[in-house]
Parts: sequence; C-alpha cells; structure tokens
Amino acid sequence: MYRNAFRFFFAPLVVLTALRCALKLLLIDTETGFYTGAPLLPWVFAGLTALAALLTGIAALRAEDPGMPILRSRRPLEAAGFLAAAAIVCISVLQWIALPAEQHVFNVLPKWLRMIEYGLGIASGVFLALIVLWSSLSESAERRGILALGIVCWQALFLIERFISFRQVATVSDQMLEALFWTGMLLFWLAYARCVAGVGANRRRAVALALVCVLLGMPLAAGQIAALAALGASGGPSAPMAALILVMCAYLLCFVHSAIHSPGGEDGKKF
Repeated sequence: MYRNAFRFFFAPLVVLTALRCALKLLLIDTETGFYTGAPLLPWVFAGLTALAALLTGIAALRAEDPGMPILRSRRPLEAAGFLAAAAIVCISVLQWIALPAEQHVFNVLPKWLRMIEYGLGIASGVFLALIVLWSSLSESAERRGILALGIVCWQALFLIERFISFRQVATVSDQMLEALFWTGMLLFWLAYARCVAGVGANRRRAVALALVCVLLGMPLAAGQIAALAALGASGGPSAPMAALILVMCAYLLCFVHSAIHSPGGEDGKKF
C-alpha cells in the first residue's frame, strides 16, 4: 500500500544517518554547531534530506488507501508508546528540577510559562500511557482523542521554547534539523489525535508526517550521540534531548507499522 513511500524512505535514511555522523565528527564545530571546511558534503546532506522528505511525503500522500476509520494498536506500538511516555516525563521532570537554579539568560520563555510547559510535558507522558492502555477499548476512542490533543498543546509550547532559544537556525544545521523535526511532530500529533479518536482519520497524512519526521530526526539524534560519545562535546541538542528525539523516531516507526496494518474501508468500520 505504501511501497513507493518506503522505497524513498529506507535507503536515504541509512545514507543520511551515516552522513550526518560523519559531518558531526569531522566538519561541525562542537562548540558553535557551524560547519567548517569544504561545503560540498553539507550541501549533499541538505539536498538529499530535502529530496528524500519530498519524495517520501508525496509517495505516501498518493498511495492507494481504502481509508482508516480508526488506528488499531499493535504490540510494538504499545511498547514504543510506554517508552515515549517515559521519555517525555523524564525530560520534563529534568527541566522542571533545573529551572529554579537557572541564572538570568536571554532568548527563553518566562519561568512561569516554562513551568506550565513542563507540567504539560509530565501530563502528556501520562496521557500517552493512558492512550496505550485504552487502545483495545473501542468505547474509549473519544477520550483517546481528547488526551492526544493535550499532547498537541505540550508539543506547541515545547516547540516555541526550543525555537526561541536557538541562535541562528538558518546557518546552524543542528538547530535547523531540530526545528523542522519538532514542527513535523506538532503536525503529526494533530493527525494522530484524529487517528486514535476515529474522527476524520487520514492514514496517508499521518504516515507521510511520521516518515518525514524520522528522516529529519534519526540522522540528527544519531549524529549527536556519535559526537557526544567520540568527542565528548556537542554544538546541538543535549544528550537527554537527543535521546528523546531517538525515542520519538522509534515511536513514529511503530506508528507507521500499526497504521498500515489497521483495517480500512468496511472492515475498519467493524473495529
């Protein structure tokens, strides 16, 4: 059903991940995040990322699909959901704990607004865990959709906080990739809410957004972890943030697996 989309997804994902690791280890300043040296490989990475995301998204949106009345959860998605929920709670708790001791810094949201964001993050982790727990109860579809909208609210605040803390998004590759990734995640959670609620679910859109987000997030997280492990320094997301992005990518892949195996058409309506 989504064979063409996967053709444009898997091979570029492997190449982009390997290339990003090489760039982080060889050509990116670990203090500032800017590229150094010849610009050829950075341009190749940027061009391949844009091309792979475009072709994957178009192929997914044009795939033959009988429709998906509601998402049917599977074991891999449930396991990944609990892991993602735990990761969201952990990162939010760590941010909450660090907030009182923070010195005056520029380009950040007010502390009271960040307290709300971190509280929403903890709640969102709980919401995602509840969505997983209620995934087999068809009568809980509406509640799952409402809980998913809570995750959307957290993701919106999280995206704003991350974006305004960046220095130069247009020229620092880590910041550009992360901004695009979290923007894609915000759009994904909106589509996800419809899928779990069974209200206007659009499998094509959700799968397209999930695959594009993985193309952006997996190379970013893998390159960052490689730089932290080999060089002990980074000019991009922190180790917890890179781990969160990696966990989110795993959840997105499990979502795609469950979505393409969810019944469609008349069979889906019986579920």
